[in-house]
Amino acid sequence: MAENLEQTRKSYDLVAEEYVRRLYHELENMPLDCEVLECFAAAVRDQGLVCEIGCGPGQVARYLHERGVAVVGLDLSPRMVELARQLHPGIEFQEGIWRSWKLRTRPGPGSSPSIRSFAFPGQRSSLS
Repeated sequence: MAENLEQTRKSYDLVAEEYVRRLYHELENMPLDCEVLECFAAAVRDQGLVCEIGCGPGQVARYLHERGVAVVGLDLSPRMVELARQLHPGIEFQEGIWRSWKLRTRPGPGSSPSIRSFAFPGQRSSLS
């Protein structure tokens, strides 16, 4: 498993610049995705920190941030995180994998469990 993770990390590092070039502005041509993100932003705006897992260059984190959502980006690729930080100096981006976080769940709407909070190094944050 660790070997596959390292291969994935290296692969994304190698294509990071091209990924930014091709996909950074993708939301400009995705009105349905933007509508979903608008609804999500409205629902979580005042609920605490939101984490975009697998954030790449941070285009979704930026979109949410611009709509008043407290957001942090997480990506496996150090190069993607580096580019995201350059593109969005006002948003926090960290390298890592979600499985390294201590996740807590509590029942959500309809009694289905949903991730509501996690222990992030040095802070406690919430998700919806």
